[in-house]
Amino acid sequence: MLDDPPNRLDVRLRTFRNRILKASEALAHELLTDIVDRKLSVGDRLPQENEMIARYGVARSTVREALRILEINGLIAIRSGPGGGPTVCNATPADFGRMASFFLQAEQITLGDILEARHMLEPMLVRNAADKKDPLFLARVADLKHRSNEIDVENDEDYVSVTREFHELVGSIATNRLLTLLSLCLMAMFTLRVNRSIFPPEERASVISEHDLIMEHILAGRGADAESEMFKHMDRFVQRVKEQQPDVFRQIVSWR
Repeated sequence: MLDDPPNRLDVRLRTFRNRILKASEALAHELLTDIVDRKLSVGDRLPQENEMIARYGVARSTVREALRILEINGLIAIRSGPGGGPTVCNATPADFGRMASFFLQAEQITLGDILEARHMLEPMLVRNAADKKDPLFLARVADLKHRSNEIDVENDEDYVSVTREFHELVGSIATNRLLTLLSLCLMAMFTLRVNRSIFPPEERASVISEHDLIMEHILAGRGADAESEMFKHMDRFVQRVKEQQPDVFRQIVSWR
């Protein structure tokens, strides 16, 4: 249960860049703060509407708008019917990407910009992965390395699955949680909009070989070599999209 007095919400009504926060925004901030402070887990319930109305002294419309803010950003889910109500969700990098894409579209950021950002970020993360030498991560790398060499590269679904998993694995190892979130967010924004393979079947074996070499360097703890190979791999990927699919490269990130 929330233990704050109803008037605590008033302190959240402050200005930001000369704009007064709406009551619903202030309430959304208060609810998120409570979720974090109480370390609520996925599936934990928030108070019902009537309790929030009484506790915070706000209108029902304010409560519903605040919950909607949290819902569209993937932080809660709202179940209807008896026994329903708001529950905590596990926000993902894809949720973060969806929120960020709203601003990226306004700034006319392209998928090419996202790829170039990944080109700079992922080699650094590969080196981080090799230097960290985390046993659980290395076990995942070894497993993916084995499975990647067993797939039929002409099978679109299998090929896309293992290549996507490789980049997700790289992004997940960053010792800085913000870098992890940013890397996986950039990847999610790109793959959501380009859900097909960039490389034709006759070139996919070489892509798998590049991944294989990078994973070998990671497993051996050769951070500089892993970083160098990842840079070349991403450079090839970016150039391929730029040259052969310029429509993809120039596509402005759309909010969805």
